[in-house]
Amino acid sequence: MANINHRGYPKFVVNSWSRAPKGLAHVLLGPSIVTTTIPTVGQVTIRCETNYPFSDTLVYTVDSAAAFDLYLRIPSWANPSKSSVSVNKSSNSTVSPDLATGLHRISLPQGKSTVNFYISSSVRVETRSSGAVSVYVGNLLYALDVGEEVTTHLPHSWWDHNQTSEGTRDFEHVHEVKDSYFNHTKPVCFPS
Repeated sequence: MANINHRGYPKFVVNSWSRAPKGLAHVLLGPSIVTTTIPTVGQVTIRCETNYPFSDTLVYTVDSAAAFDLYLRIPSWANPSKSSVSVNKSSNSTVSPDLATGLHRISLPQGKSTVNFYISSSVRVETRSSGAVSVYVGNLLYALDVGEEVTTHLPHSWWDHNQTSEGTRDFEHVHEVKDSYFNHTKPVCFPS
């Protein structure tokens, strides 16, 4: 089971970019780098640097062979009227996502560009059917520490968790004779 847990992030990164009309769309926000060829545009390289979702700012460094469109996903929880985009240190402009796709289009010139994207987030509270509430900031869900209970026991056989101290007497002095358990690690010389 432990071997499947590492698969999520690589799949997330591989699927974070998508082709769009005359451009690319960053649909799964997060740090990434993409280099691809867009028909009628040529080669495009985009590097996104961010601490998202722990930060609301994404910085894109773009190098393109021709002018093209960059589409940025505006999350459903964001406030578009308070979110902003600036290209090459120009004045910030508010975002206006397409209602069907949730993507905001930015036309970028040929060559190198820097895009600063700020996503406005606020605290929101959602009520659950059980009467409980969930507290979010952006897409982060806050949680209370539920505490923990720590128990200890002497070593025992894996099949019998209720062994008495008599069943663990072989383990009481392991530290005194441990070298005898590891003698097999001494170098062995084989005849040539």
